[in-house]
Amino acid sequence: MSPQVRRRSALGAAAALTGALSGGILLAFHAPAVAVILGVLLSLALGAALAFLVLAQRAQGRLNALLRAEAQAQAADRERSAAERAALSQQLARVTGMLDQGAVSRADLRKMEQRLVRSAGDDEAQVEAYLQLLHLAQPVRALPRARGWAASPDLLLTLVDTVLSRKPRLVVDIGSGLSTVWEGLALRGLGSGRVVALEHDESFAAETTALIERHEVSAHASVRVAALKPMLVDGREMLWYDTAALDDLHDIDLLVVDGPPGDTGEMARLPALPALWDRLAADAVIILDDANRDDEIAIVERWLATYPQLSARRLPHEKGAAVLTRTQPATGPST
Repeated sequence: MSPQVRRRSALGAAAALTGALSGGILLAFHAPAVAVILGVLLSLALGAALAFLVLAQRAQGRLNALLRAEAQAQAADRERSAAERAALSQQLARVTGMLDQGAVSRADLRKMEQRLVRSAGDDEAQVEAYLQLLHLAQPVRALPRARGWAASPDLLLTLVDTVLSRKPRLVVDIGSGLSTVWEGLALRGLGSGRVVALEHDESFAAETTALIERHEVSAHASVRVAALKPMLVDGREMLWYDTAALDDLHDIDLLVVDGPPGDTGEMARLPALPALWDRLAADAVIILDDANRDDEIAIVERWLATYPQLSARRLPHEKGAAVLTRTQPATGPST
């Protein structure tokens, strides 16, 4: 009940009370019985007015309590709304961050997809190369798995194809392994020629020799153990195979450089040409494996600068390969 309504109700009650008193006084002069009745009525009126005032006060209290509750509810709503806005802002920030991370992840996924596509293409190329190898060299027994540390099928196919097309009398394999066996198989198919591999690791040399014997190409392939020893190359001391193992090797038609391992020193394969240059045939072919590596890229550049008689072409093999040929008679390194 509003204050205005309460005041109007109180005035109405007072007016009624005043009227009743006036009537009662007038009647009192006429009849005592009527005066008694009017007194009772007046008492009832006063009681009703008082009860009405009490009810009005209670109603006002309840109204005030409701108003306070409503004000508290509105304040709570404002606080809740502010908290919800803050929470929403945090959620939006998280979503934005997730979207940003999602963009990075999508980019990473695209890169992964590209790598997988390239890898699938590489795998397909290696399978095709291996099938051609089986057709060209025709091994009669199983061979160890190619790739990884071992030569990849694409390099092996290049080596076998070079042997079959050039029919070399002497192949020198710097670093023994599957390449030695496949070259021996190709030479056996030709019925002539031999491959001599240099290997500094005696246990690995024994494994390659066992493969050679297993595939019955001992007449065309062999492994020589040659320890790594210091050698001067352009005034720089480097580790390379003991050249004493090369004494009887001359007119090398095909030189395959796949050793020593890169962890034996920087540009570890650089000494191959200085050590064997004078032993190469006039039309010799040099094939360098792992030509995608920085060291091997630098080695090819050094060889071309040192031996201007050489020209080079790169093959898009899994590990990269460089094929160098002599275009002029051998006259030694340039000075």
